[in-house]
Amino acid sequence: MKNYTMIKLKNESYDYLVIANSYENPVNDFLVKRKVPKVVCGSILFNLTLINGVDPNRYATARVENSEINLSSLKLVDTIEKSIENISKQYFIQNAFLVQNSVLPSALKYAILNDVV
Repeated sequence: MKNYTMIKLKNESYDYLVIANSYENPVNDFLVKRKVPKVVCGSILFNLTLINGVDPNRYATARVENSEINLSSLKLVDTIEKSIENISKQYFIQNAFLVQNSVLPSALKYAILNDVV
C-alpha cells in the first residue's frame, strides 16, 4: 500500500485531500520525486493524523503548480471544513488497520476509531 491516499474533493476549498497512511510524510515523498501525481495545478490539504496525532500540526496545505509543490505555499492549517473532517474520519474508520498499525498511542488510536476526537 502507498504511504498516502489521494482523494479528489468536490465543492471544497481544496482540490485534493492527501491522507498519510503511515508515519512517512507524503509531503516529503512529493518533494523527493519532484512531482505530485494526478495534479497539475491546484491546492492540496494533507491529513497527517497518523504522523502527528491530533496536535495542531495535523493538517497542512500547499499549492501545486506544474505538478510540483510550491514550497513557499506550504503551511499548517488550524481548522478545516466539517465536510473534509468527515471524509477523513470515514477514511480512518473504513481503514482501521492503518490506525491500529500506526505508531500512535493506544488511547489515541481508540479515540480516532471511535470518533472521540
